[in-house]
Amino acid sequence: MDKVLPTVITVIVVALAVTLMILSWRARRRRDSGLSAYEVPATAGDEILAADVFYVATTPHEVPHERLAVRGLAFRASARLAVTADGLRLEIPGESETFIPTSAITGADRATWAIDRGVEPHGLVVVTWTADGDDAHPSVDSYFRARYLDDTSKIIDALRSLIAGRTGSIIEREA
Repeated sequence: MDKVLPTVITVIVVALAVTLMILSWRARRRRDSGLSAYEVPATAGDEILAADVFYVATTPHEVPHERLAVRGLAFRASARLAVTADGLRLEIPGESETFIPTSAITGADRATWAIDRGVEPHGLVVVTWTADGDDAHPSVDSYFRARYLDDTSKIIDALRSLIAGRTGSIIEREA
């Protein structure tokens, strides 16, 4: 009998915490419902680079501690990133393909942390882009961790060449 009261209190506290987390995630999704990546083009552009990455998060530009619930980019997951002549494609299992056109990409650089993911210095790739359909967050940052360390520089270089308006030679990671 002396264990019943602590057990009931623990169950109530856990249930309250789970309820608050669900309500806060629903509020975040409602808040960010106007944000999305772009329509995937019917024809794929020439692939400049393909890499296996871990998608970390999308945040408001230069606010790496506030996750956005962008459609198709709300949850962390392993993914395949492809830089094409048209822009950036991201395939996350269980999500629809995400596309960011070259015209929306405004920057590519390195980062060390985002949200609750910290890595070695400059171990993340951060892509700055303009989200579709929402004026409240015109510029967002998406963070990726390359599965193979050499791919980090290749991804950044490929994106910067797109931004500069020129495409380099085809770069692919050797198997």
